[in-house]
Amino acid sequence: MKTCLKLIILITTTSFVSCHTDKNIVFHDTFDDDRNNWNLKKDYYDFTVNISDGKLNIEKLTRNRIKNGCLWLNKTINNFSTAKDFSIIFSAKILSYDDVFKGIDFQWGTINLPNQKSKLHQINLGACGEIFLDYFEKGWTHVYRKSLSSKIKSNIIIDGVEYSNQPYPVKINKYNKYEIAQVGDSCFVYINNIHVYSAKINVVEGNSIGIQQCLKNSWKIDYLTIKQKK
Repeated sequence: MKTCLKLIILITTTSFVSCHTDKNIVFHDTFDDDRNNWNLKKDYYDFTVNISDGKLNIEKLTRNRIKNGCLWLNKTINNFSTAKDFSIIFSAKILSYDDVFKGIDFQWGTINLPNQKSKLHQINLGACGEIFLDYFEKGWTHVYRKSLSSKIKSNIIIDGVEYSNQPYPVKINKYNKYEIAQVGDSCFVYINNIHVYSAKINVVEGNSIGIQQCLKNSWKIDYLTIKQKK
């Protein structure tokens, strides 16, 4: 059964990747400048968002229990629809973390747009091997939570998490390549080209990507690419 499931995942994702060539890029940013008009913030409440040395730098300065608040950085992408198959690829490096969840998050869907209700998915990528997918519509719902074997050990055992012996392929203190692929009603996550996660999802309408950033950490994005068959 597991072999059949792996084969289905391989066939599905291989087919997806093969049709998403460079000609299907709908958004690309190497952060050499702010030509894509990110909502940059300097010493804004408890957050810093800036572009320097070809990187998008994101930081929350204080633990959430001390100073509550979330960044909710988001961007609307023309010619992109989260209701269709897509691939979001970015290279990121976690510089520091100091909160209940030690990692980063990434969102897609309808996010904080005027006169529209937010409806989105959020993938949380932890430094200790956690991969948590959540869904937001009026409130948060946990979709599927998985934790891989990591060199960075966590002593926290969380209910509802599937613990796996699969090695977590994140390289510590280095840039790692993350890919979030939506194929039909499934979400797949790859880290450094290794498949680490898959789950069934409710596909949502929208054309936004975003970062919630509620917890204290600091990280950099080297590049961001979105592919979708035209």
